[in-house]
Amino acid sequence: MKPKRPKGVRSFLRKGAHAIRKALPHLALMMVYLLYLSLGALVFCALEHGTEASKFQEHVEISKEDIKRLFMNMSEDKMSVDEGKIRLDERLDEFVVMTTAPVWKEGRMQSSMVNRSFDSFASSMLFCMTTITTIGYGDIVPTTTGGRAFCIVYALFGIPLTLLCLADIGDLLARLVLCGCRRLGINRCTRRIQIECTRSQPSNDSNQMDHMHSIGDPSEKTDIDKTLHEVHVRGKEKNAASDNHKIILEDDNHGEAGSLADSAAASHHHHHHKTKGVCTKEGGCQEEEVPVLVILLILVAYVLGGSLILVETEDWSYGIAIYFTIITLMTIGFGDFVPTAVYAKHKFAFHIVFTLLGMAIMSMTIALLKNKVVRLFTYIYNKLNI
Repeated sequence: MKPKRPKGVRSFLRKGAHAIRKALPHLALMMVYLLYLSLGALVFCALEHGTEASKFQEHVEISKEDIKRLFMNMSEDKMSVDEGKIRLDERLDEFVVMTTAPVWKEGRMQSSMVNRSFDSFASSMLFCMTTITTIGYGDIVPTTTGGRAFCIVYALFGIPLTLLCLADIGDLLARLVLCGCRRLGINRCTRRIQIECTRSQPSNDSNQMDHMHSIGDPSEKTDIDKTLHEVHVRGKEKNAASDNHKIILEDDNHGEAGSLADSAAASHHHHHHKTKGVCTKEGGCQEEEVPVLVILLILVAYVLGGSLILVETEDWSYGIAIYFTIITLMTIGFGDFVPTAVYAKHKFAFHIVFTLLGMAIMSMTIALLKNKVVRLFTYIYNKLNI
């Protein structure tokens, strides 16, 4: 016979198994999302290998070598100073036109200078992430027909998957924050359950039966009549001592109440003709919210903390780091600044996690503020009598 586990261990294992079962759908969704990113990166690596960014880098290197050669020829008196100036101006003009063309915005220049292209898996996976999250820095883009066609199909399925993942993670974070606020006692109940108790008088039918039993000489009643009378009296006393309950939902903000037991009260109306008293018991909270200050503190702390990391890794000023973080998490993605340091193979995972978690926190913020915003607009609508 196997030894029995202590009750504490069994309870811990049962709770652990329950937590794992609840977490499995969320983990499975994230695994599907990461697999989708990885497959997209592999396809883009195959389709866009050695294309636009590599050609641009090659052109930059050729221009730099030509300029160096001109300086060497001028210093060795292989050409006149005036001729050297003319040729140098021509080469510089070509280089400036190439690097300042509208298609080569600042972000793409930065990426090209660090040799970012579809040739590496890390760079391709970051491109996939910024594409299906609709950030779209535009620092590298597909240039082949196959790459562009695949990008359309990839985004068509990837964007809904991203929205699903962000909504799922945001809802999970919202529940965790609400649970934490509940433990700290700083949550706010906006709709609670109250129980209203009404004590009723005996019904007319019971009074009539009492009257019928009271008629006549008690000595003439049979044993059966006496027994029935005792049972009836006991039942009447028990019913008179009981309360009829109905549940009322009360909104703390508007003070409106609605009965959920009107039909039950109507069905008992013909039994109870008069109420003797009303008592109210406070029930549990049916709807609760997280304070706005807590939500804003979480969002601001994430932005400021992430910006500090970017200051250290990208050698940016703190203002630029905050600007980049907010523009990224709001999925605007101008692409004027791109985090070139995270394109290294050992750092790209951090940027993916940082971006996705930040967008999930934005989703959590929307989920937690949704009811407040709806209630505010409802209040304004009622005040304006539209």
